[in-house]
Amino acid sequence: MQEEFLTYSVPKLIGQVADTSLAQIDSYVAEEDTIEFGAPVMRGTDSSKQVKNLDNKDKFLGIAVRNDARYEGHYPANTMVSVMTFGRVVVTTTTAVVAGDIAYAHATGKINKTATDGTAIGVFASNASANGLVILEIK
Repeated sequence: MQEEFLTYSVPKLIGQVADTSLAQIDSYVAEEDTIEFGAPVMRGTDSSKQVKNLDNKDKFLGIAVRNDARYEGHYPANTMVSVMTFGRVVVTTTTAVVAGDIAYAHATGKINKTATDGTAIGVFASNASANGLVILEIK
């Protein structure tokens, strides 16, 4: 049935590149330990080379993309981090969302559809329940 045809778009792994659509992924060095896959990041102390976990909503740079060669599920300090700044990536949302909802990043590192204390970073491209995996389209 039609439903089975659409299963390709179901998110599988946090930080996974969602599809082969146009995307921009840049490389930076992790300034601090434990940048989780799928986490929002901002530029680090050396803004041309480093990234760190988002702690200021207005400095959102992108999402740390999954690296299947890393078994820990995160990037340790001083390792290369792939950061998607444009495109579709799998993240966790803290609220239930439907495709088309505006996505907001918060200084706490949470991503959801709540505008309060957040900055718009794109739209959700799939549906998800609270604390579920969802495709985020970064614009």
